[in-house]
Amino acid sequence: MLLVGCMSLALIGCKKTSSAWYPISGGYINLDNVGRITSQASMLLWADEDEKRTYYGVEIAKDTILAGPITEESVDSAIQKLKDSKKKYSRGNFNAAIVFDDFPVSLQDVDDISWSENKDLIQLLKMWEAAMDDVNSRL
Repeated sequence: MLLVGCMSLALIGCKKTSSAWYPISGGYINLDNVGRITSQASMLLWADEDEKRTYYGVEIAKDTILAGPITEESVDSAIQKLKDSKKKYSRGNFNAAIVFDDFPVSLQDVDDISWSENKDLIQLLKMWEAAMDDVNSRL
């Protein structure tokens, strides 16, 4: 009887851990300890045939494909812009991050982007969306 009582107390005192952990480079983030999760992405593309404008002494011609949070709607809109574009982009500036409270975690590196078609850019957008979906699925 004493054994059953001790086991009951042990079970009552043991809290089931159901922590949601998100892997990052070099470790994990315990999502149970995060108060706010946001995201931010930017995809700016340049085409050689665009009219050049001067910003702070630098000639730039760019198309903003995505600027804002990573959502299904924003990614779908960016993909549609790429599909509708007739331009052949030659360079770009990409960055995306998921922000856990005030700690940003950068998403997929873009070293292997090919400029022959927009399919690689579309794939990158889908990877960003999948990363955000992965975080949301762990909540």
